[in-house]
This record gives sequence, C-alpha cells and structure tokens, in this order.
Amino acid sequence: MHRVQRLPMSDQPYIPPYPAPRAKRPSLVERLLLLRRSWLSVFFGKSYTMKTGQIRLPNKRFFVINQPDLVKRILVDEAEKYPKNQVLYQMLTLLLGDGIFISNGDTWRRQRKMMEQALSVPHIKNVFPLMQESVADLMVRLDQMAGRKPLNISEHMSHVTADIIFRTIFSKPLSLAESQIIFREFAAYQRAIARYSPLLFVGIPVGFAKIRIAKHAQAIRDVIAHNIRPRFAAVEQGQLDTHQDILASMLAATDEQGQHFSFEELIDQIAVLFLAGHETSATTLSWAFYILAHCPHLQTAISQETEQLLSASGQSMLGYSDIRKLKHTADVFKETLRLYPPVGGFMREATEAVCMRDKSIAPQDVVMVIPWLLHRREDIWPDAHAFQPERFRCPQHKEAIAQTYYPYSAGQRVCIGAAFANQEAILILASLVSRYQFLPSQDKTPQPIGHITIKPDRHIRLRVQRKAV
Repeated sequence: MHRVQRLPMSDQPYIPPYPAPRAKRPSLVERLLLLRRSWLSVFFGKSYTMKTGQIRLPNKRFFVINQPDLVKRILVDEAEKYPKNQVLYQMLTLLLGDGIFISNGDTWRRQRKMMEQALSVPHIKNVFPLMQESVADLMVRLDQMAGRKPLNISEHMSHVTADIIFRTIFSKPLSLAESQIIFREFAAYQRAIARYSPLLFVGIPVGFAKIRIAKHAQAIRDVIAHNIRPRFAAVEQGQLDTHQDILASMLAATDEQGQHFSFEELIDQIAVLFLAGHETSATTLSWAFYILAHCPHLQTAISQETEQLLSASGQSMLGYSDIRKLKHTADVFKETLRLYPPVGGFMREATEAVCMRDKSIAPQDVVMVIPWLLHRREDIWPDAHAFQPERFRCPQHKEAIAQTYYPYSAGQRVCIGAAFANQEAILILASLVSRYQFLPSQDKTPQPIGHITIKPDRHIRLRVQRKAV
C-alpha cells in the first residue's frame, strides 16, 4: 500500500508541460477524434489515480492496467500469455518488417538471442569512441551557432542521435542527404499512422492507405539496405568483417542452428534500432534540454560533476568509465524518462480469459500498460507532475521506482538497447551542459502528443550560449 508523502525537495518544483486532464470521460466520437490527434488527450482526471480502466471502441475492447502487481504480471511473471498486439504490428510492420520490437513467439525468441550477442556490454563499449565522435561534431556545429538566434534543439538532437546510430552500426557518419531522407520520411510516416490509427483501433482495414505509408517506410529501409549490402555481400563471399561496430556483431551473430541473419532480417533489426535509438532518444533529450533551460540549478549540478571528472582525468572528453559516475546527469535523464516516456504505452493481447480486479478480460482483448499514467500516478508518486530528479536517490521513493517505473518496459521484452540509450544520453547531456548554457526562448510552450512515440507538438527552440573558457 503506497502512501504519498511530499519529498524534501524544492519548495517550488518546476512542472513541465503536460496535457490538462479532461473534466470528464470523452464520448466515443470524441475518443476517435482525439486518438487521431494525440492519445494523451483521451485521459481525464481519474486516469491519473485509477488502477484499472477500459477504453470502449467499436469491435475491440481495450483494458488499461495501472496497478503495480498486475503490471508485473503482464510484463514479467506471465509475459508469454500477453504477446505484442496486432494493432501495433499493423502500425509498424511496413517500417520494421518482422523486427524484434513487434515480432512474437519463436521468431522473437530467435531474434532476441541473436541481438543480445550483437548488443552485449563489450560491443557497446567498443562503439563508445564512435559516440564520442558524433558528440564532438555536434559541438562544432553548436559553437558556430551559439549566442545568436534560438536554436532548434529538436533538430540537433535528431541529427546527433541518428548520427550516433549510423556511426555505431556502420562505422561512418550520417551523410546530409541520408539524414534528410530519414528525418523527412519518418516524420511523414508518423503523421500517416496517426491519421489512420483510429481505424486500426476499431478493426477497420486500411489497405487503401498502405501504399502511401509504405512509400515513407521504404525510403528509410532503402537507406539502411544501401549501407548493409556491400558488407553483407562480402561476408557471404567468405570475407572477414573486421569493423568494430554493431553491424559486424550482427553479421557474426548466430541462432541455435548456426544460422545468421538474412539480408532482409538485418534490414528489419536495424530499422528497429533506428526507431528505438534515434526517434525515442532524440525526443527524450529534447525534453531534457527544455527542462534544463528552466532549471539552471540542475545545469550547475551537471556542469560541476562533469568538470570534476574531466579535471581528475586530464581529458577533454568524457570516457566510457566516466558515464556511470555522472549521478546528477543520470538522475536528470531518469526523471525526464519518467515524465516523458518515449514509448508511452505497451499494447499486449490476452491469450486466455482472465479477471483483473473488476475487469473480465477475454482472449484477443487488448491489455495496455501505459507508462505515461504509471509514472504520473498521483497516489503513488509525490508531486507526480513535477520535475524532481532527486527522487531517484530518495529512500522513501524506492518502492515507487521499483514497482511503477517502466521507461524501457520490463521482463523478457525489456528494451534490448536500454544500456546503449542511457550511455548515449548521459554523454550528450553532460558534454553539452558543461560547455553551454541553455536558456528559454520566447517560443510557444511545447505540448506532448502521443503518436507512435510521445513527442512535442512543435520543435523545441532554446537560446544557447557558449560558456567562458
């Protein structure tokens, strides 16, 4: 039983933007219209304290499970009984094929074992210098622009996270032409999916829209295929791939029968890495810098711990072993993930009849775990909507973190790239905050919207000033 107590933190904590809860439950028509714009707009006041709920749509029943022990049951204890839902598959398969993020059963188990080989801790350590190169190039770009007009932080975060993914997978920087294709086509893909998602939720086929959506997905897959093809062909001809990157690890990975990923499977899995490692990381980092611009005391804490590490090591750039020592920076990122979980909802499908609290769930009903709601449960988290990174080192908050904090899901389907994402984010945050001061601009306040990911409804622009050397 949780009892909320106010944490011994700031008297006036900063509350970042979030959609005001609706006064009452929306009607069916309102729900369908709201889903098209942003599923975050469906929630009303009681959504932030409920333990279970139901979203009623024609032809399909959606149950929201927001009670810690039941969430653990779905994601961890009985995960095999709750595979990924087909609506999610239909939304993403044109881009991800049958990749690990949306696959199920034996296909998923084979992929998981092979991807665990490719994304092991030694391999993540091996690609850290490539991350450093991307961040160094970002700072060169920011040096040329700092102190002038407000900068589009969303665009810079999209660029650097895509560049990191590209370098760590392919050992080369993302070209301008390729970056423009990826940014443009993924944004168009998200818009198209949002437009047709209400139809998918109620079970209406959208075959008429697939041609348009597939065009955006294929443009991204073509960029990936172009960069895989020569190295895949060389390995097929018996040549040894000597690169120290993720693609080399994926080319070497084998299943229990000794089989490697096929060419199409490689495209699928790397498309997943782009979605999980680029879009989600870029969005979370954009929110983090927006919040830091409104919390100068947090910038000071990050800057001080970074400068102490650099001074002690005598290096100009943070090293791999430094990342785990950046406690303030890590807490800021964790708290950003709490308030703005990049994947705001996990859709599963019940395979058998079950009762959860007062809800009778039948086979093929959709069971949803929504971190956006779990992370903001006002009866569990003190000052639930306030940005307070100190909570991650507050003893009285351990239970809430252990039982209701799911930025990367949990159990057997926990995000396989979580360690990579944390390493990347902490490096970017610490490196930039130690070099620049971030200040609010006069732009309109961005508001989070829920599509495939939770993202701001407009680009985040901030004033950026280079600190005196």
